[in-house]
Amino acid sequence: MIRGRLSGDFFQDARIPSSERIRGRLLFGIGYRLPHAAVLTEIGWESLRQVSVHNQGWSGAVAASWAPERFPLSARFSAEGTRFRGWRQWYDVAAQVAWGGSSADTLLRGTYRLVSQDFPGIGAEFQRRREQTASGTVRITEPFAPTLSGQIALAATHINVWQGRVQPYPDSLPLRSIRLAGELGSSLYWTPPLGTFQLEFTLRYAEEAYRADIPGNLILSPELQQRRAQLALQEYSTLWSQLSARADLGLSPRDTLALSTLLGILRYDTPSPQNSDDRDEQHGGALIQYRRSWRPGSSIRATLEFQRRHTVFLHALRSAWNHRLYVLALRWEAHWRGTHSSWNPQWEILASYTVRDYPYTSVLQDLALRQWAYRDSLTFRLTPGWGGELLLSGRVNRVGLFYWRQFAEQPQSTTQEFSAAFLLSRQHGERVWGIGVRASSFRYSDVRLGVLSHQIGIGPQVRIEVPTAYGSILASGWYELRHTGQSSRWHVFPWFSLQLRKP
Repeated sequence: MIRGRLSGDFFQDARIPSSERIRGRLLFGIGYRLPHAAVLTEIGWESLRQVSVHNQGWSGAVAASWAPERFPLSARFSAEGTRFRGWRQWYDVAAQVAWGGSSADTLLRGTYRLVSQDFPGIGAEFQRRREQTASGTVRITEPFAPTLSGQIALAATHINVWQGRVQPYPDSLPLRSIRLAGELGSSLYWTPPLGTFQLEFTLRYAEEAYRADIPGNLILSPELQQRRAQLALQEYSTLWSQLSARADLGLSPRDTLALSTLLGILRYDTPSPQNSDDRDEQHGGALIQYRRSWRPGSSIRATLEFQRRHTVFLHALRSAWNHRLYVLALRWEAHWRGTHSSWNPQWEILASYTVRDYPYTSVLQDLALRQWAYRDSLTFRLTPGWGGELLLSGRVNRVGLFYWRQFAEQPQSTTQEFSAAFLLSRQHGERVWGIGVRASSFRYSDVRLGVLSHQIGIGPQVRIEVPTAYGSILASGWYELRHTGQSSRWHVFPWFSLQLRKP
């Protein structure tokens, strides 16, 4: 098996000059495939230009897999990277071993991944970020009866991140972070003729620690002591317990009713005495959803959701931040697919109320947020070679002071966002050319101060997709003219992306 791979990308955004990137990579490889195993090696060249820094170097990759037929055992290994001229490099190594598949009664899986990336920093500095991830999963499924089964799963993850300066001289105090996470879950499934019922309990634990690699015999200066104290403020541990239930009822072959509820408790702790973010959170919610489908690809869905969260800070200095959050949302969406067109409208009405436990404060007050949002996409085919796409979106939200006892609101501000885009495309075989126009409007107003910000933008957009013998060329972008409303000038914001990738 002989294989060639050519990939590349170009990205530029005038709003974020530091994001400019030009990258190209060409690899040639040879591999060998057996009925239950395969191996592939590749070698080539990579060119990377980022933030006016240009690097070139040799690039390579290797991949192997093994899955014997007699045993439910599988193993995979992959590694790729580039060694640029000088010191800069990047590599990605991953391995996985599993016993059992996704549908097996017992699954044992272990994974490991090591990613190292060098990138430009401030001035002439270059930073290196190295991340190691090791994880393991155990899952056991036990059928108790033809319609009743249970499952228990245990997962653990360890992430070690090292980041520091490597040029022009090594960082004497690199930053290191360690994250540990574990999850224990148990589920019970019942599938009678009426529908599907599920009861689930989940327990999650996570902790994250930061530290600088400071030698023990080093006399700490005030700057190092301050850095150590700042890192200690970022350390935390969380414990999350959740009990949830869900029922999917088949009302008819086309109609389905889904009901779900959730109760959860979160404990957030910080080891630093200077950190006052320690808190307890009590979560609760319920959801009702109705779905109806009348043919393949065409359906409607209506959802009514309620959420409640009560947050209590454990430090007396933060007690004024104790609050309850209530969220009520009504969503509706439809998907219609015809012979020559498709239509996907969605809208949402949302109300959110933040109620303080101690409302009689001069700074922190109860708040109310009301939001209306709409999103729509319409695609159609005019002729066998011509088609069009229309995208619409809108969002209006109002924020005001809320009075819980009177259930009254005093409006404070309003934000309005609207956008529309139309693209007319021509398709010839696998080649696609598209040209269109897009427009947007943003408006923010305050009840007391009036209109504070108003922006409108309009400009052409293009999309090109051309398949080649080496891959597909994808190009897209727009040239936006934006008026801020504060002056008579129009500002230009171009955006363009070019990719060359293997299908």
